[in-house]
Amino acid sequence: MKQSYIANVDINWIMNESNGYNVPEFHEWMKEEEHTRYSSLPIVKVTKELFDHIENTLEYIPEQLLKDIENKAEYFLNYQRKIEQYAFIITTGANTLAVGTNGLKVPMKKSRLEPKQGFDVIEKSHALETVEYEFKKKERIYSYLSLEPSALIGLVRKERHKKQVLFAALDDLRYAEVKNVEKLKYLWGEYSDTPLKKKNYTYDGLINKLGEEMKQGWSERHDRVAKVLTKHDPYLNELYTAYDKRKAK
Repeated sequence: MKQSYIANVDINWIMNESNGYNVPEFHEWMKEEEHTRYSSLPIVKVTKELFDHIENTLEYIPEQLLKDIENKAEYFLNYQRKIEQYAFIITTGANTLAVGTNGLKVPMKKSRLEPKQGFDVIEKSHALETVEYEFKKKERIYSYLSLEPSALIGLVRKERHKKQVLFAALDDLRYAEVKNVEKLKYLWGEYSDTPLKKKNYTYDGLINKLGEEMKQGWSERHDRVAKVLTKHDPYLNELYTAYDKRKAK
């Protein structure tokens, strides 16, 4: 297999992430995040199906792909040359993603590329053949705790993270021991100026309506509901507050 490499590439690893939308673009990298500069990373051109599989799951990477890139990633640590067993860049010729495994066979860490480096990878990919690795495709099922990508389109990193905390809080409310319909009606009033048409909503029916309404976009209304929902949950409140204070570089 013909292989290409990219030199001096900056990587901002995001760990244990199964949702590609949570791997931030370069302009969303945070000042406090540690970046690794690789002196060399192998490039593999793959099908869109495999790209999506690696980007949006923590499932196994094809064995042959791992063999093709094994021990070919290089970086320096304290002026000493280091070899990483499984680290590489995949591309479809249109999209790019850096992938690492921490010695395992699943994509434990992922990163976007700086725009110029991403462009260089795409340019190099024109001379590569798409390799059709065999893999077991797994249907992705999205839930409140793992929102569909369409629910996060157009949002910045802070908004995506805050929205996921909001839906985690909503999911906790779904399984609350005390199912208070009046609390849900109050939340609806915080979110919408439109009165509820039905007066006899069930608890599940109303929480489903809230979830569907809040799936699209991000606004002050989302923020208001999220603060009400996380106010009495120390963990979610701390998480939401931390995301709210974050600033991109």
